[in-house]
Amino acid sequence: MLNPAAEEFQPAGLPLLNDTTVMIKNIPNRYSRKMLIEYMDGHCVLQNQRAAGNIEAGADVRSCYDFLYLPFDFRTKANKGYAFVNFTTPAAAWNFCLAAGNRPWAHCQSRKLAVIVRAKLQGLRQLLDRFEPTVFPCDSGDFLPIRFDPPRDGSGRDDVAAGQCYWTVGRCRRRF
Repeated sequence: MLNPAAEEFQPAGLPLLNDTTVMIKNIPNRYSRKMLIEYMDGHCVLQNQRAAGNIEAGADVRSCYDFLYLPFDFRTKANKGYAFVNFTTPAAAWNFCLAAGNRPWAHCQSRKLAVIVRAKLQGLRQLLDRFEPTVFPCDSGDFLPIRFDPPRDGSGRDDVAAGQCYWTVGRCRRRF
């Protein structure tokens, strides 16, 4: 049996795990939440296009995500270099791990490579339970975790477009 500290950092999608939540590490500090959403949408579009021709009867192979949190240092307004994303299926999380892990970041000149690991909290419910009661020391919802309903798939459809059906999770506490 793995010790708890080691288990927290196991790659997403290991065979006996039904993980849907990943921690993305080595994110360039200049990445904004909007940039990360665009990155995730781009991944989903590409994966969903690839899967379109390989759909088995009844199999849900779409890549979609319903939660994203990019923690920020509220003093510097730079992200802390990691994020949490919840996919709607373990297959989508595993596909992201394979596609994005150990790859460079788009839209920046960083030499960092993305590292994808298993998140300690798994699933939308655990994430919401953790972050809904949290009060963040910020003055804008732009720094809060975000939930998408319906989940985002990168399609750009009106019902999943940014700003249409999302909720921030947690609350801001203005600093004076």
